[in-house]
Amino acid sequence: MEYTKEQLRALYLKLPEDVKEVLNSEETLNKTQVIGKKYNLHVGKIWLLGDEIGLVMFGITKLEDFQKNLMGKLEIPDDLAQKIVD
Repeated sequence: MEYTKEQLRALYLKLPEDVKEVLNSEETLNKTQVIGKKYNLHVGKIWLLGDEIGLVMFGITKLEDFQKNLMGKLEIPDDLAQKIVD
């Protein structure tokens, strides 16, 4: 399901402050980039990885669906998605 910017903003405002801090932190951005580079993801796919991480933190994506979603959105095989999830 696609969400509008307004819907995402409404969900964001309901998040606990500590989750908002993690979502907005430079450390989270850096870790996402490190993971993407480690697994040779193209820059665009690193951004998609960040989006998927955000959807989990928003509670939109269930953690058990994260790997499957990475496989589809990043167009990567199951074993690589598993490594990224780990």
